[in-house]
Amino acid sequence: MGGAGGGNQRRGIIKPTITAITLALVLSACTQQPAKVRRETVVFGTRVVVTVPAKNGEEKEKAAKAISEVFAHFRVMHKRFHPWREGETARINRAVAGGALPVTVSAPMAKMLKLAADHEKRSGGLFNPAIGGLVSLWGFHTDTPRQKRPPPTKKAIKKWLANPPSLANLQLTDYPPPTPPIKDGGGVYTSEKETSPSPSPINKLTPPPSLMGGVGGGKILIAAHPNMQLDFGGIAKGAALDAAADILRAREITNALVDIGGNILALGENNGRPWRAGISKGGGEVFAKINLRSGEAIATSGGGERFFVYEGRKYHHILHPKTGMPAKNASLAVVVSNDSKNPGALSDSCATALVVANKKETKTILQNCDILLALRISPDGTMWNTPPMQKRIRHSGESRNPY
Repeated sequence: MGGAGGGNQRRGIIKPTITAITLALVLSACTQQPAKVRRETVVFGTRVVVTVPAKNGEEKEKAAKAISEVFAHFRVMHKRFHPWREGETARINRAVAGGALPVTVSAPMAKMLKLAADHEKRSGGLFNPAIGGLVSLWGFHTDTPRQKRPPPTKKAIKKWLANPPSLANLQLTDYPPPTPPIKDGGGVYTSEKETSPSPSPINKLTPPPSLMGGVGGGKILIAAHPNMQLDFGGIAKGAALDAAADILRAREITNALVDIGGNILALGENNGRPWRAGISKGGGEVFAKINLRSGEAIATSGGGERFFVYEGRKYHHILHPKTGMPAKNASLAVVVSNDSKNPGALSDSCATALVVANKKETKTILQNCDILLALRISPDGTMWNTPPMQKRIRHSGESRNPY
């Protein structure tokens, strides 16, 4: 798992990506291309592209407005979930580190925390967005990973592993919080009407406007693991895909492709044809392609995006929560999800977990996450596919050994 900032790339280091491929590219140059509205921006530290087929001026105008709304929402999400720049995530991390709980959280943050906690549980803890402290220890909570500096000492990693955090320790409550029962001197629990306790830290909280009167669905974080430092780098782009799909559907856009730096979600079709994604190990060379069905999201995860090299050894940003070291079981993982609610988030977090997982853990994660389509490439270049993935993708000379 890593931060939301951009990565670096050196000669000889492959950066796994998934790229959107429109089938129009293979048509003859003399064939008129179907009309589309295609907009680009940079957010989440990466290139973002949204493509919407449009037949006429009215549809083009509607598509352009919807895409602008999507981009605006992405910028809000980027600020809210960025692990080290100023925003709500950084504010919560400071509160936890300083022992300043309880703290109010917005409705979107509460939703993300619950979603991330569920995905952590499904992955057996191999996707763990609470390990921001470990990510920072390795020097990845910067826009440019550390260079010409040694990795953290074994002693520092051992100290962090002595009390590793988890989102399982989170406790959220509504505002205003329920009044806890009061135990009198005789061991009998009484109500607030009978006993008036002194105000608790929660009662003293001044909620933000979104929490006043219970409006907005915000929560109060009343408990968390003391070492929890949030880092949503392994799920934020996927969650953004799901948010984009909600916005586009609400604006009656039924056909679209959303691409956030290789995390891709498809809606409907591409002018009567399937949307297609190409999977690359880096350098722009696509080694496999897959047609995406409506509502499917595809995510890739690998260690080539953010890393540093020290004394000839590469250290990448996807860290194993149980060893404190960069994951070494896979160099690339690709996951396709058709989850009815959060296909983007689930594909993103699951792909992150598969880079960390061993073969046995991989099978368990795929089962827990209801994932049928997945592939992994081991550090020695060997590729494994789930049988359904083997049927769906088209390779370019790669071996295909199903699990």
